Amino acid sequence: MQKHPNVQIIMKLFTLVMLSLVPSVTVCSGFSKEVGIHSGTYGNDDVEVFQPEEVTYHLTGGDGVFYEGAFTFDNYNPDKGGAGNRQGVFSGYSTHFSSTEGTSLGFHCTGLNPGKNSSASKSFIFVMGPWESGEEFVAPQVTFQDLGDLSFIADNMDMIGITDGATAGTGGGRYGKADLVSFNNVGNIEFRGLNHGGIGFSRLNSLAFTNTGDISFTDMKMGYSSHGGAIFINQGGDSSLYSKPRDGNISFDRTGNIIFRNLVKTSYYMSSAGIFTNEGSISFNDTENILFENNTSTGGPAAIGIGSIFLPDNQPSLSFSNIRGDIIFRNNKASGGSMPGMAGAITIYGSFKLVQTGDVLFENNVTDKNTAGAIYCGNNERKRIGGQWLLSADGGNIVFRGNLVKGSSGVFARALGIFAYAPENDYTGMSQPNGNLTMDFRAQAGREIVFYDGIDIESITVAMPTLHINRIPSDWADYGGIPVEFGGTVRFSGALTESFLVRNDGESDGDYAERVEASRRVKLESNIIVEGGRLVLEYGMNLANESGEVWQGSSRVEQDKPVFNLAGGVLEITSGSSISAQQVTVSGHGSGAILRMGAAPIGSDSWEGKTYELPSLSAVTIDMSHGFDWDLMPFSERGDSGININASGEFLLGGTIGIADTLDDYASAAWGRDREFVIFNMDSSSKRPQGEMKGVISNTTQSSTVDSPYTYGGTWEYEWRDMDGDGEDDQLLAIWKHEAGCRPDQVRPEQAGELALNSLWSSASNAASLGNTALAQLTPVRLNQRYARNVWGMGLGDFARQRSRGGVDGYDYDGGGYSVGMDSDFGGKSGIWGIAFGQMHGFSKSRDFNGRITQDSLMGSIYWGRIFRSGERSLWTVKADLTWGMTDNCMESRFSNGMDAHGEWNNRTWLVQTEVSRSIQYAGGWTVSPFLRMEFTHGTEASFLEDGSYARKFEGAVLRRLSIPAGVSVKRSGDWKGRPWTQVLRLSYVGDAIQDVPEASVYSIYSDIFWKARGVKPARHAVRVEYDAALQWNDRWTVYAGYGMEARGSSVYHRVNAGISRAF
Repeated sequence: MQKHPNVQIIMKLFTLVMLSLVPSVTVCSGFSKEVGIHSGTYGNDDVEVFQPEEVTYHLTGGDGVFYEGAFTFDNYNPDKGGAGNRQGVFSGYSTHFSSTEGTSLGFHCTGLNPGKNSSASKSFIFVMGPWESGEEFVAPQVTFQDLGDLSFIADNMDMIGITDGATAGTGGGRYGKADLVSFNNVGNIEFRGLNHGGIGFSRLNSLAFTNTGDISFTDMKMGYSSHGGAIFINQGGDSSLYSKPRDGNISFDRTGNIIFRNLVKTSYYMSSAGIFTNEGSISFNDTENILFENNTSTGGPAAIGIGSIFLPDNQPSLSFSNIRGDIIFRNNKASGGSMPGMAGAITIYGSFKLVQTGDVLFENNVTDKNTAGAIYCGNNERKRIGGQWLLSADGGNIVFRGNLVKGSSGVFARALGIFAYAPENDYTGMSQPNGNLTMDFRAQAGREIVFYDGIDIESITVAMPTLHINRIPSDWADYGGIPVEFGGTVRFSGALTESFLVRNDGESDGDYAERVEASRRVKLESNIIVEGGRLVLEYGMNLANESGEVWQGSSRVEQDKPVFNLAGGVLEITSGSSISAQQVTVSGHGSGAILRMGAAPIGSDSWEGKTYELPSLSAVTIDMSHGFDWDLMPFSERGDSGININASGEFLLGGTIGIADTLDDYASAAWGRDREFVIFNMDSSSKRPQGEMKGVISNTTQSSTVDSPYTYGGTWEYEWRDMDGDGEDDQLLAIWKHEAGCRPDQVRPEQAGELALNSLWSSASNAASLGNTALAQLTPVRLNQRYARNVWGMGLGDFARQRSRGGVDGYDYDGGGYSVGMDSDFGGKSGIWGIAFGQMHGFSKSRDFNGRITQDSLMGSIYWGRIFRSGERSLWTVKADLTWGMTDNCMESRFSNGMDAHGEWNNRTWLVQTEVSRSIQYAGGWTVSPFLRMEFTHGTEASFLEDGSYARKFEGAVLRRLSIPAGVSVKRSGDWKGRPWTQVLRLSYVGDAIQDVPEASVYSIYSDIFWKARGVKPARHAVRVEYDAALQWNDRWTVYAGYGMEARGSSVYHRVNAGISRAF
């Protein structure tokens, strides 16, 4: 009979109430049932036998559900495939956990009690479908939905967390056909101390972590019988159950930190100590930091293993994308076993993708196979390796260092191995269906991919795959549809090789040198296209871009010859590094491709006092027939540009040589003489160039001549020389002919140093802040006060906005500090005398350029005031102060050409102020006071010498200004909540009678020229507005606040103060 909807609702509400009131309530429905578990701690007595149905456990309560203690596991009814057994704390066809209250679930095994049959799985959660033939099949699932934290902990026990039994190695289950294990919208997940692994399945379609907190698998010692490691999937689902028959996929989406640490796998089963799936993919997306550290594996990689490439085209076997934190693979070690291509950290038979991450580090990963210490990517001999192999440095750098192979041939530094094997007897190449392998190393501007270890890319096919350096992708799906610039660096560096390779006892110098050389070998059996950014070889790295023969049937055939193509970007080879190739092609002058080659490494001062060998380029064919662009400027100081070239077959040379330069390069005094630069040398065995060259030009001026008011002038040309006297030219040089008398007669505005002179204006303003604050204490109220002494303290703010004027750089100043003072009435005609002290800290920034001065001022002031009465309602006030200031300056300058300068100096400032005013009182508490004031400022700037690539020497400078403000102040005396309150508004015109703007002679060490630098010249006429308020809290305490603004045409000055005083 069909129930009325209202009756159904009432029954469901009744069920939920019952679930929340009692520890365990079971609701059965055919092949499935629901069980409620309330918060509490449960033990072995609460473990049920295998449930031959699908069970959903609803957890309630805020204190969590925990199963703790020693457990008994049995497998006494093996003929039923688990029915009646106790092989897990929870066991059944499928097991689900959920909560509407975010209840946590935890397991902690402290011991294992003897069971009737030792072949039990010994797990926390055990699932398996029906065993008997003819029974309706259920694809087992384990799900965790909307829970709090999850923990699966054993005290170093031979247990597994979640399993279908077979992977426990004790025969507790059978090869089942599991569908899903999922963690969705749960808190932190912890697996620890489980010596048969964390999650292990013989066949599983999907393992998914989605919307979780931190995930950790730590401290497991998995012995011989465990087969797998922390996560193990032997095969995907069964073909009779799933449309995609061999999934076995593992995914981490929108999670917290992921940690796999201190995992040990000692079985020789081909898997991994960390994560392994034999026929699926592994993906990390939108996670926090990822760490695989201190893991050890026998028979497989220590961190991640993927055993098959049965995947759709273009789906990576292993992928990292949109990682919000860093990725680290450190100190992972693999040894023993017979797994093909076993690497120290990662082995995948398929493709790889790493994009949109933070910093990535592969460090000190080791294998005892002759493969790669960090990553091995190959083919499982059942399908061609296809799809994309991508390293993309987007949100951070990708670094490989100290990754070693300790194979039969010795110990070598090898980071990466990509081995493209063809299946069976098909060696026709990588262009076959499902075998189209693309490889990309790319880095966004300011990012790097750095290999301190050698790498191997080997192709056992006739056709060659292609490695792209900084290729623009065909779409921007990985970047939300927003194009980005790949102008970063792919660097191969041998700088650290000898720190990784320990010299063996008794090893000769020659043998050790051979190991170092082999560790610096970059073997690339592929086409190479550099499309942007920089490709760098330094400190002895050798890029071997070669080919050989492969088997085809019963015979060996030649592979296609790889091509090294510099289509764009910079090829930088220094410090004895080399390229050996079949064919090298440079796209030509003006194409955006630049050669940067010389002895000393770029961007390092470690070359000082050292000698480096020139790099070398050896190829069968070298094609520079369309010319080339040459960047010799990084080598201009030492004069060690150039490369040794050997073309064994053909050397095509023609077109124009373009010097990759800027006008700023020629501002150096080094260009005030004739110079020579080696472009390349050829030995006697090299073929001589074919073709005619057009000449050498500056890429900046697009001619052979450089002539600018900011630079030294001259002309470029080239010259061939016969260095070995055999009658054939073997050296090509670029010759700079300096034009006598053609030297800089101007300095670029950004390098003129006007900001240093402007520092005197802000030093003077600091002194005025203290002086004005001191004079502001001498109000008629204070001068008539019955208390003889007064102490006060003020917070000060000083701000200036001076636009550039008259072709001189302006500045913005922001400073803050404090002042304290004390004055005393000496009686009679002596008036009130006071002293004040103050400090200011601020920053002065250039208006037009990238310069900034940090300024710290120390100031002192003496002030005086006296009243002269001239009538019942009028009086004269005379006051004066003398202020002295000392400012320490630290200037940092960054110029558009990449050069910099740093200087420190001291300013000293004197300020004298006097003011006369006549105050007339009116009814209602109003007082009007016309005033006349004189302000004289004298400042000096000490001479100083900068350091940096564009160091300058500044001579001393002087500032003088005499200003005469004339105006009127209006005071209103009243009360606020019964307390005397005074407000004063002052308006004045300020005229400068004397204004000597600071200027100094400046010398450029870099350019060997002098010029005169001047500070900005403010307008001579200004309007000043000042407002002060004083609230007399009682007859001793007064609170002050004030603001002043002065407008001078192109400049505006603001001063603020606030503080208190006490009379006594």
